[in-house]
Amino acid sequence: LTLQFSGSYSLSHHYFVDFRDDGADFSGKQMPGIPQQQGYLGLETRLLGHFSLAARITATGSQYLNDANTAQYAGFHTIDLNAGYTHQWAGGVLLTLKARVENLLNTSYASMILINAPSFGNNAPRYYYPGMPQNLLVTLTLSK
Repeated sequence: LTLQFSGSYSLSHHYFVDFRDDGADFSGKQMPGIPQQQGYLGLETRLLGHFSLAARITATGSQYLNDANTAQYAGFHTIDLNAGYTHQWAGGVLLTLKARVENLLNTSYASMILINAPSFGNNAPRYYYPGMPQNLLVTLTLSK
């Protein structure tokens, strides 16, 4: 049995020092498109030499969507799970079976944000591009 933890965390404070655009003064405003907080936590384990399990949580904090800081995205978190099995037979044939579930809780989130998004006609600005919904991947590999 082996266990491996990994993680990271970042806290950002990015502000405009002196920024004026088209007569508007954005000095002192937080820079848009940069989450204040981001984090990652992972756990991997190997069992009995043949089985592996892994879990990953990724979190992104709130961020502003425009220079004026009048629109904000609340942030999100996703959970991914991986499982695997490997077996080698005498003669060198290797079997590998893997399964992965991404976005386990089917979180609706923005994978990309368009800063200072323009609007067209009478429509609201489109700041968000949707992230992947829950998905499952299974692979089976035989090799020698």
